[in-house]
Amino acid sequence: MYTDLSMITPHHDNRNDDKNPSFEEKLLIGPIRFINHRCVSYNVEFIAIRDTYAFTVVATKNIKAKEEILLCYGVNYFKEKGSECLCEDCREIPDEEEKASKKHEGQINLEEQDKARKDKRARQKEKRKLGPN
Repeated sequence: MYTDLSMITPHHDNRNDDKNPSFEEKLLIGPIRFINHRCVSYNVEFIAIRDTYAFTVVATKNIKAKEEILLCYGVNYFKEKGSECLCEDCREIPDEEEKASKKHEGQINLEEQDKARKDKRARQKEKRKLGPN
């Protein structure tokens, strides 16, 4: 059994044409399904193999030994599936400004936390528009 989150659609650049059934949504099975998602800091891409139901994984930068392999499923992937992205790039992880503020003031109030969270999300959205690091 699988959910919609197990399905991906190849990027339009990897399609022969819109009528080719091999470029409809595909179920991810085998080891490829274990590659985790990151919106910005990913290091591989899926490339659909034409006229097949297969993908290949291609590194977008050098990957060190024991470094996690990460892939961007698509900027709107989770939104389209009715979910929220919880990758490390999108989670509410305190940035350095928030950490310094908490350490200095003891604890920042809820309004400041909300503003810092919104500012951080705006920066992350801007990074996504610009593409990978």
